[in-house]
Parts: sequence; C-alpha cells; structure tokens
Amino acid sequence: MAREYDKAIEAWSKAVSVYENLSENNGYTRALPLVNIGTAHWLLGDLKQASLVLGQGLEEREAMSGPNDKESFGTVRFLHALGNVRASLGLPDDSEKLHKRALGQYQSTIGSEHHRAADVCHRVAQHCMHRGHFKDALTLVDQALRVWNADRDVYLPGIGRTSLLKAKILFRMDENRTTTPLIFRQAASGWKPITGSKEVEDENLSEEHFDELVTFWSK
Repeated sequence: MAREYDKAIEAWSKAVSVYENLSENNGYTRALPLVNIGTAHWLLGDLKQASLVLGQGLEEREAMSGPNDKESFGTVRFLHALGNVRASLGLPDDSEKLHKRALGQYQSTIGSEHHRAADVCHRVAQHCMHRGHFKDALTLVDQALRVWNADRDVYLPGIGRTSLLKAKILFRMDENRTTTPLIFRQAASGWKPITGSKEVEDENLSEEHFDELVTFWSK
C-alpha cells in the first residue's frame, strides 16, 4: 500500500462495487476489500469512518457466519482492525475484548503458529502488560517471536517491534534487568538494516518506529 492510503481506498472501493454486482455475490467476497478500506481510514487517522466501515463489515460477517466463525478468518480481520481503532479512540477495554476475540478465532481457524495469530498475540500482550499481567504478556510475545523467527527475513519488522515490547515487559516485571538491555539491543539492531536509516538513535527507538514498517494488515 506504500502509504498511499487515499489511492488504496479508491481502488478497494471499486473492488467492493465489482463484487456487489457479481451474480454469484454472496456477501463474503466484499469482506476483504472492506476490511482493508477500514484499515486505511484508521491509518489516515479518520477514526470515525474507520469505525463505521469496520463495524458494518463485522455485523455483515457475523450475520452470515455467526459471532464465533470457525470456518474462515474473514471475521477475525474485522475484529483485529476494529480493536486497533478502539485503542486509537482511547477505549482500551473495548479494544482488548476485540483483540482477544480475534486471537481466539485465529487460533481456532488457522492455528496458533500462523503469522496472523502472531500479529494479534502482540496486541493482546500489550493489553496484558498495561493490566500488569506480565507473565501472560511474556507468554504471548514469546509465542509471536517463535512464529516469526521461522522466517526472520520476512518478519524482521515484527520481530523488532515485539522484541522491544518484550524488553518493556521484562523491565516492568523488575526481573532479568541484565537480559532486558540485550533484548533491546537485538531489537534495535534490526532497525538500520531494514531502513538504511541512521536518524534514530538506538536508545530512542520505540514500537511505533517498527510499527511503521510492519505490513498494514499486521499492525
């Protein structure tokens, strides 16, 4: 999507129209472009429109497949994306419920070892950390890192982002203070090879820096 979100919304909107006019349209085909449109609005900072699009899409999916769809992960994309929007709106409880539902449905459809499940492990780990449930958070980040480390070159931005989160969790646990700097340095070491940038000092790197590099559907 190259951050050209307005152009992406225009293209996906055309796709939705095409799918809606197909004789065999059953409502499922428009779900993918629709969730992408909602995600693009979120990335543009248009939280109201993102909520509207994603909320509508989630209602449609649940009407067709029920609230706990175990046949496909189409519904889960809406849960994941809407959870992100709720977080941006300052609604952490709503965000957490949506992300936990997303993780549960990913696990029951495509399995815990899929990279999409790992994406939501990161989000739920954030919620756990903020609640002070550090051991649960650590379990989730380790699960995500295990999945992504199977193909480090592809998932390096996610590995960096989640490694930084792991360092934060360990610091908050007040344990392994000697390990935390090492994990942080490992995460930071991935920044420059990905971006070729020397503008951000290692000690100033945050999850948000890596979040910019993560594929839009994995944010």
